[in-house]
Amino acid sequence: MIFSPPPVALTRAPRTDLIARASHLDELAFAAVDAVADRLAGALDASTSIEQIHLLTTQVHMLRAMQGSHRSAGRLVAAGDDDMEASLDALPIVRLQLERCFLALLLADHPAHWHRRYRKNAWKAFAEKFFRDQRTVGHLEPFGEYFAASGPGIRLLRDFAREMDVNEDELQTVRQQVTGDQRDPRFAAWFIADMPTPGRCIRELRDPACRALAELLYPCYDNLSHFSHGGLVGAMQGAILRSGAGAAGAQEDRRRFWRTNVLEQVLPVSYVALLLVATLFARPYLGVSDLRDTLLRAWRPYHSDGSPLGVAVWDNWAALALQGEQAREGQS
Repeated sequence: MIFSPPPVALTRAPRTDLIARASHLDELAFAAVDAVADRLAGALDASTSIEQIHLLTTQVHMLRAMQGSHRSAGRLVAAGDDDMEASLDALPIVRLQLERCFLALLLADHPAHWHRRYRKNAWKAFAEKFFRDQRTVGHLEPFGEYFAASGPGIRLLRDFAREMDVNEDELQTVRQQVTGDQRDPRFAAWFIADMPTPGRCIRELRDPACRALAELLYPCYDNLSHFSHGGLVGAMQGAILRSGAGAAGAQEDRRRFWRTNVLEQVLPVSYVALLLVATLFARPYLGVSDLRDTLLRAWRPYHSDGSPLGVAVWDNWAALALQGEQAREGQS
C-alpha cells in the first residue's frame, strides 16, 4: 500500500488581491528557467566529469520539457468559454509537471544512484517499443530489413545502449521480457529496475528536506491522479463543462465550476512545479551569479503568496533555499 501523507496545514492564507496576466507570469517564470538552464549549460561546458555532464544535460532537458508542458497547458485553458471541456486535458499535463518534481527530488537527493537508473529507463522505453514492433511487424515486408537481427534498428538500439551505459545482459533481458522468448544462456538475467512512483519516491528519499517536500507535493499530485487515470471523475467533469444550450444561470454555474476545478488547478500548480525544479537545480550556483534575484522575481509575490501550493512550497522550502537565514528571521 502506498504511503499517502496528510496535506500540510498552511500558516497563512493565500492572497486574493493579486492580479496578473498569464503572459506576465510566463515572462517572469521563463526568465528564471532560462537563467538556470543557461547556468547549467555553462557548468556542463566546464565539467571534466562524464557523470556530471550527463546529469547537467538531464537537468537542462527536464527544465526545457517542463517549460514546453507549461505552454501546452496554458494554450488549453486560454480558450475559456469557447471550449471549457477541452481545457480538462490540461489537468494530466499538470500531473506530469508534478511527477517531474518527484524525479528532480530523487536526482537531487542521490544523483549517482537515481540518475544512472533514470538513464537506463530512458533506454528501456525505446527498447521495449522496438522489440514489440519487431514481434508485431518484423516478419512482414517492408519491415523485415529494419527489424532483422543485424538490421539498422538493432544497431541504433545498441548505440543508444552504449550511450546510456546499458550492457548486453540488460539488453537481452529486456528483449526476453518483451518477446516471451526463452532466455539465452549466454547472457545473465540483468533487470533494469523502474523509477519509483511518486508515492514510493517518498520512502526512497534520504534527505529529510527532500522527503518533506515530496510529502507536501503528494496530496496535490494525488488529487490530479483521480482525473488522469481515466476514471469517472474526468468523465463527469467533461459532462458538466460540455457546451450546450442552457439558461444564463446554468452557464454561469459552468464558468464557476471551470474556474474552481480547472483554471485554479492548472496554471498555479504548473508555475509552482516549474519554479520548484528550477530552484532545486539552481542551488549549487546561487552564490556566484544573479540567479537568486531572477528566481526571487519569479516567485514573489504571485506564487509565493498567491496559491495554496505556492504558499506551502515557499514557506516550507523555497524561501529558505533562496534566502537562507534571512527567511528564518522573516518567519520569526
